[in-house]
Amino acid sequence: MLPVLEDISLITIISPRGDAVPLIEAAQAAGALFGTIIEARGFTQSRRRFLRDLAISPAMEKIILYAKSKHTPNIIQTCIQKTGIHQSSFGAVIHTSPVKLFALEENLVMNENPVQYPGEPLPLQKNLRLITSICQRGKADKIARAAVNAGSTAPVISFAEGHGTRERMGLLRIALNPEKELINVITGEMEAFHVYDAMVDAGSFYTPGMGYIFVTDIREGYVNLHSTLSDSHTEATAEQIIKAIDDMKGTKNWRLSKTGFSTVKKAQRPTRYDLINLRVITRGELGDEFVKVAFSEGVPGASRYYANLVGSQKVKCITGKVINDEREIIDFNLTPETAALLVEKFTPIIEESKTLNTFLSEVKVPKALKRPRDP
Repeated sequence: MLPVLEDISLITIISPRGDAVPLIEAAQAAGALFGTIIEARGFTQSRRRFLRDLAISPAMEKIILYAKSKHTPNIIQTCIQKTGIHQSSFGAVIHTSPVKLFALEENLVMNENPVQYPGEPLPLQKNLRLITSICQRGKADKIARAAVNAGSTAPVISFAEGHGTRERMGLLRIALNPEKELINVITGEMEAFHVYDAMVDAGSFYTPGMGYIFVTDIREGYVNLHSTLSDSHTEATAEQIIKAIDDMKGTKNWRLSKTGFSTVKKAQRPTRYDLINLRVITRGELGDEFVKVAFSEGVPGASRYYANLVGSQKVKCITGKVINDEREIIDFNLTPETAALLVEKFTPIIEESKTLNTFLSEVKVPKALKRPRDP
C-alpha cells in the first residue's frame, strides 16, 4: 500500500491566465508540495447596456496545490497577496480539508522551513461550498448561466473527458461525444443546494449520459469572482449588495424568500451522501491503466482532464528553459469501501511503472447526484 499523509489540505486557486507559475513558486516557498495547472475560462454575464444578453469568458487558470495543514494558513495568505484578489484582481483561493494524500515516499518531500507571510492576515470567508459538474461539451454556458441566475459567483469552466456510459454502449458509443466540460462553482452554504438544483435542471443530469454533479465543502477561502459586469464604475455588484444585507440582518435566511428560493419542497432527486472523491494525478500515458482497472471493479464513471505539473523534478530543455510536466487528472466518486479498494489496486501500477510524481488523494463528498449504475 502507498504511504499516506492524512494531515493534508487541498488549496485551489483561480486566477487570470499567465499568473500560475509565479503563484505556484510563491506557494512552494510558503510550504506547498507542488502545483498542477489546468487551463480554464471564466463566465460572467454582462449588465452593460449594449451587451446585456452576452456572456464574457475571460481566460483563467485553475491551480491545485497540496500542503501540510500546518502550512496552509501561510500559503493561503501568500497566494491571496500574490493574486491581488483582495484588491482588484479577479479570482479565488479556497481551502478544502481534511484530505488524504497517497504517494511514493520520495514524492512526499515538503518544505519544512517556509517563507512566512509578512503582513496582517486577511479575514477569510467561511461556510462555502464547491459545486463541480461535468457535462456534454457545448452545454456548459447554459448550466453556468443557470448557476449565476440562482445566486452563485462566476463559474469557472475547463475541458474534460467523460468515461462510463459511453464505454458501455458498444457500437452506439459513436453517438455520444466523449468531450466534456467541467464546471466549478463556489457558493455560500445557504444557496448551495438551490444553485445545485438549478444546475441539475439546466444540464438534465438526471438523464443517463448527460453528465454528473456533486458538492464538496470548502473550509475557508477568499473569493472575488463577480458574476455580472455593469456600465457604472460606482454601481455596487450583486455580490456586494447581498453581503451588505447579510451583515445588516446578521443572517442569510432572508435569501430564501428574496432571491428566488422556494420553501416548497421539490420532488426528491436521487441523491448519494458521504461519498469519496478519489483523484489520480499521473503521467498522460498511464491514465488509461487507472481507468481500465477502475472499470474492472465496477466503478460507474470517471472524469479526466489535462494539466501541467509545476515544481517537482523540473525538466530542462537544451536552452535551459524549464518544461512543464504534462499530467492527467482523473476523478472518481465512490463509496469509502470502493475508494480503499482502488487505492490498493492502483498501488502496483505506480510501483511497477516507477513513476515519479503520481499522487492519489481523497476528499469527502457530502452530496452527489445518484447515477443509474450506482448501488
